Amino acid sequence: MTPSHESVKTYHFCSWSFTGYACTAAGGICMFCLEIAWLLGPNFMEKFRMLEWAKYRKQLSLRVGELGQLSPATLEGVRTLGGAGQKTGRLDAKTRELIALAVAVTTRCDGCIASHTAEAAKVGATREEIAEALGVAIALNAGAALVYSSRVLDAFDTVNG
Repeated sequence: MTPSHESVKTYHFCSWSFTGYACTAAGGICMFCLEIAWLLGPNFMEKFRMLEWAKYRKQLSLRVGELGQLSPATLEGVRTLGGAGQKTGRLDAKTRELIALAVAVTTRCDGCIASHTAEAAKVGATREEIAEALGVAIALNAGAALVYSSRVLDAFDTVNG
C-alpha cells in the first residue's frame, strides 16, 4: 500500500528538499518521495530517526545519576543553576524550555535536546513554537560565524602584514 499524501508530506527525500525547496510535483510530493516512502513501508519516518530519544534520555539519566553519586556537589550545583531562573517568575516554563532548546542547538548538546524537548512538550510547547525558537538559534549561529569570520580576516592581516 502506498503511503498517503498526508503521511509523506512532512518528510521529503528528494534533492530539492535538502536545498531548501519543497518538492511540488504530484500535488506537493514528487514521485521519487512517494516511491521511497512506499519502499520503506508505513512507519518509514521511524527508520530515519537520528537517535532513539526516549532510550537516550533514560541512559543519560542513569549516567548522570552515577556522576551524582561520585560527585554529589557537582550535580547539586547544576540543579541549583537550573532552578534559579524559575524562582523569579518572570518567564513561564514554556518560554524557558524554548530558550533551553535554542541554547541546546547552539551548544550542540544532545542530552540537553533530549531532556528539554521532553520538558517543552510537557509544558505545552508546539512543534511550530519550537521551530521558531530553533530559527533564532540558527540565525544566532550564522551571526556568530559572521563575527568570527571577521576575526579570521583580522588574524590573517596580522600575519600577512
